[in-house]
Amino acid sequence: MEHPCANRLMELVKSKFQISSDSRYNILDKLLYSAKYNQFIRYKGTDCIKNTLVDKIAFVHHIKNSDIYVVISKNQKDISHSIENKKNILENKLNDDLSYLIKLLILVSIISTIISLIFSKFITILIKDYEKEIKDSHNIMFQQSRLAQAGELLSMISHQWRQPISKIASITSNIRFKMMLGEDIDNAQLDKRLQSIEEHTEFLSETIDDFKEFYKPKKDKESIYLLPLIEKSISFLENDIKKKKIFIIKEFDKDIKISIYKNEFMQVIINIIQNAIDFSKKNNFIKIKTTLKENEYIIYIKDNAGGIKQENIDKIFDAHFSTKSSSHSTNLGLGLYVSKVIIDKHFGGKLEVESSNGSSTFIIRLVI
Repeated sequence: MEHPCANRLMELVKSKFQISSDSRYNILDKLLYSAKYNQFIRYKGTDCIKNTLVDKIAFVHHIKNSDIYVVISKNQKDISHSIENKKNILENKLNDDLSYLIKLLILVSIISTIISLIFSKFITILIKDYEKEIKDSHNIMFQQSRLAQAGELLSMISHQWRQPISKIASITSNIRFKMMLGEDIDNAQLDKRLQSIEEHTEFLSETIDDFKEFYKPKKDKESIYLLPLIEKSISFLENDIKKKKIFIIKEFDKDIKISIYKNEFMQVIINIIQNAIDFSKKNNFIKIKTTLKENEYIIYIKDNAGGIKQENIDKIFDAHFSTKSSSHSTNLGLGLYVSKVIIDKHFGGKLEVESSNGSSTFIIRLVI
């Protein structure tokens, strides 16, 4: 053992510093215990330089198959100082690393924000273009639906005009025939017939006015009573109703004013009733019922035209979906789709359908 501390340690083992023979205080026993169990030990030793008693930490390694023990010891104070120095070094390094990471994070955040803003603007442009395409598509479908409905209504109007035109022609022919025969025409009788002609021409004029009003482009919503609009919608379909001898049942609750686009509302009522007529057989019924509740006005349109198949119930409001043959309809499967958009989107209400036992009920819910 050539290290100065080795001599000091040997002196200490044999010195008076051994307080007792108890193994807990015996330095030699502690050293042997450290060698046996590979553990650090604490003991009171001497400073090699100052020759003073200090707290020390030691580790002892026994070389196998020999009596040689390697003792490594150090002042506890020096160890603490070294640990503190190492701690300070690590803390400084950690602070430097944290500072670097914070700067890097700030840089990444700035870059991410710029990329996000660019991406967000790009997405916004795409969404606006998509919304414009959807809006244009909706407008086109609305126009298609209204044009198809216009064809159907013109056909109905032509039927409605036949009778009054025939009567006007009959009256004028009768008067002319009497004039040709030189018969005297009583003024009272002539006045009566002219009055009849006026009534028929007035009916024709009203029909044209109603049709023209129905197809005026929408402007602003107006607060208007609903029952007269329902009645007028039914009158448009009067010819088809009479042709199939369909019974119209009305159960109207108290009428109130609701803010709507009246022409769009009539379009919905006509679409739903026309569908019921198309699928109805002779002597079927269509029941129109209104119910006034605290926060909504509900319109029920029910028919017994056979109902809607279960596999079609969820698709009934899809664009271009139709179970009609082309001979029955020209609305391209847009009628109910457009009706759904009008009630749900334009009016903030809800259009629903129920079907069971060969009967279908369309339910229009309008917020008061």
